[in-house]
Amino acid sequence: MSLRVFSALLFVTSILASCSVGPVPPPSRLGCGPGLATEQDGIHEAVLRELFALNRDSEPSSSRALLKYYIGVDADPEHGHYAILRDPAASLVARFGRSNPVVKPISAAPTRRGLPVSTMWDHVFVVGDVCWKGPDRVEVQAGRRPYSREESDYLVRLKKQSGSWVMSSYESSGGR
Repeated sequence: MSLRVFSALLFVTSILASCSVGPVPPPSRLGCGPGLATEQDGIHEAVLRELFALNRDSEPSSSRALLKYYIGVDADPEHGHYAILRDPAASLVARFGRSNPVVKPISAAPTRRGLPVSTMWDHVFVVGDVCWKGPDRVEVQAGRRPYSREESDYLVRLKKQSGSWVMSSYESSGGR
């Protein structure tokens, strides 16, 4: 092979290598495969909308204008109990731009002893890491958090249908 052909192949290979879809995060739990970071917002949005719907049953409709939802992401699932929470990507918060109740990042939530809390009008929701069970199936640990009388955790299973993530099932996994 000539030096010219080798250089051309090296050039084309380097261009193709730089055109990846997005970083693939490593699995954070046993039994979880790697997934696409580009799917994260869609997955978290689907999970949060399901949690909001579950929560809506306990809210009086006349008070919805007073409510605020705060969303966070479990930044360290290894330690459990949502020990370290972070704000979700701004792109995820923007997906709820016209929601009622208003949706804000966890950093804007009221706190008690330095931790975000749910109150009568302020509801805190957290999504955990995404466990990829296949190219179109995931599981996400999520719940209403923390220190709420109605605190609950769910294992939410989603599947991708027609380009969107939809809930296939969920089960209560108890409070943490």
